[in-house]
Amino acid sequence: TSYKIRIRTTDSDGATFEKKFTITINNLTESIAYAYNSGDKYVEATANDGSIDTTKFITVTVQGLTFKGADNSTLTVNTDYTVANVPAGLTMVVTKLSSTTAKITFTGNATAHQRHAGVKDDSKNNVTIAFNNSAFVNTPTITTLATRTKNDIKIEFLYNPPVFSYSYSVGTGFYEGGSAGEILVNCLMFVRVDNAGFGLNNGGDVFTKDTHYSVANVPAGLTVTIKKGSKGYFHYSGLDDYVYVELTGTATAHAAANDINNLTITFKSAALRSSPDLSSVTTKSKNDINVLYDKTILFVNGGDYDMSESELTPGFVTSGVKTIVLNNGNYKSSIADGTALTKGTHYTITGLPAGLSVLTMNKFSGFINCSISGTVTGGHTSADNTTFTVTFLDAAFEGITANTLLGNPIRFNIKFRD
Repeated sequence: TSYKIRIRTTDSDGATFEKKFTITINNLTESIAYAYNSGDKYVEATANDGSIDTTKFITVTVQGLTFKGADNSTLTVNTDYTVANVPAGLTMVVTKLSSTTAKITFTGNATAHQRHAGVKDDSKNNVTIAFNNSAFVNTPTITTLATRTKNDIKIEFLYNPPVFSYSYSVGTGFYEGGSAGEILVNCLMFVRVDNAGFGLNNGGDVFTKDTHYSVANVPAGLTVTIKKGSKGYFHYSGLDDYVYVELTGTATAHAAANDINNLTITFKSAALRSSPDLSSVTTKSKNDINVLYDKTILFVNGGDYDMSESELTPGFVTSGVKTIVLNNGNYKSSIADGTALTKGTHYTITGLPAGLSVLTMNKFSGFINCSISGTVTGGHTSADNTTFTVTFLDAAFEGITANTLLGNPIRFNIKFRD
């Protein structure tokens, strides 16, 4: 738009001067620009609690527009702007800094804020803001302005490194079995990983030494083998959660004096999906694994120490048949095979929840079959998970002092469903 004006001036003597001017007024193009104050994303605070680092923000700069309200006041969500894909628990806040600038921050704590290598990532790269007319003085129409919307705001949650944990199917290590120098077939070490998943694809797949893991202090004649899965011992676990470790072969030296407590296994990044960085993960190594010879030990076959509540009947728990094996020793010969052991004479039970009872505790050649069942009369949610112990007494064995027997007492776990 152009405007023509004429200006005349008169001096003290009455003389005049006149000049014509043309003034052109151009509309300033409306635009909205976005810039991170550092980096290219929002990041979780070091507290790892789902909150966003308060030093991170996006500056919004407008041209041809004027933010409404006083400086340091906040715009109103769903009125002045709308949002999408903001993680649950977080709130996007837009604060006016000046007539032409504002900043975007996040308050609150994201409900889901995990980032696990190859397993789960709650981070976002599509958080969206769209400004409305009411965000600006005189409510200009900006509905067709492309830059009113930014749909690629990134929020990255902290990396949660893998955590390895270790357990045994029998006692506290690997034990020599009935064949000299050979480890019990049911003697396994289970390795669980959280915040990650083990690689390979099928249960029983074999990991490769020096590619997926390294070993040290393995007794001569024995070989460490690591396989995918839990061999069916942990029924409610995912395939990627566990591997199990076997010791095969025949130890060259296998007297009690040859026991060791420093067999070491160290997992490498390649053992896990996406090969995450393990440089700061101390649990990737276990350096205190026991290999024990010529020991008498009591254990539950297969390391099956768990009992679970029925999926169909609330409170109903059954153990199935637990086979209790005595390695390198004998049960009392005067107890005939198939005969029930006597509570108080051959064994005691402590901590058994009300409503559960022993159905069988019968001796067979070299082992005892135990089954426990019933409906718990008290609470039966996961908060009520509990343990009880079966302690065998001297009268159950030939020439064995029960209170020094490895694996005695036996502790069972009861797990309820929510």
